[in-house]
Amino acid sequence: EITISKPFLIGKFEITQRIYESVMGNNPSIPVSVMLPVVNVSWGDAIQFCNNLSKIHGLTPFYIITGADVLTKADANGWRLPTEAEWEYACRAGSTGDFAGSGIIDDFGWYADNSGLKLHPPGSKKANSFGLYDMHGNCREWCWDFFSPTYYSISPVVDPKGPSDGLNHVLRGGSWLDGKNILRSSNRLTPDNTINNVGFRIVRYF
Repeated sequence: EITISKPFLIGKFEITQRIYESVMGNNPSIPVSVMLPVVNVSWGDAIQFCNNLSKIHGLTPFYIITGADVLTKADANGWRLPTEAEWEYACRAGSTGDFAGSGIIDDFGWYADNSGLKLHPPGSKKANSFGLYDMHGNCREWCWDFFSPTYYSISPVVDPKGPSDGLNHVLRGGSWLDGKNILRSSNRLTPDNTINNVGFRIVRYF
């Protein structure tokens, strides 16, 4: 168990292709449809999107990007990726079981058994108790943290932000391509060779 000490805003939906293209000037997704979540997005792409959107909104960019190195500004109010802890808190929305709300995954998420093996427009399943859509399924979502299988046995109990380095960043939530077990609130993933099921949503501090 951990504590999140600062309130934060989080996207009600996964970032759509329409929004991504308007901010970044390109659309890496396959299939292409402005109504679907953006996919085929790397962690670095998602970080750059956050900074670009922050500038558009007149906010201080949260990230300092120097080549492949990314640092954060502690006092910035701009958009960013959620930490793993923030993501799971938002996904659970007060629940303690494998899935949010009623616990019936077909009510809340698109996955291999019900998706027709394709993406769906955000918000076409039920929202969780926080009013957030597609936290389970549709597309996997990038988090800020590097992945470590043992991190939460040694992490701070207040505002954990992941290891200081690592090979891969964490993906959460599962996707249209995954089995039900992958969509569990607690499940943690790292990137594989499939990226047409990887997108993201954004957060920022109040």
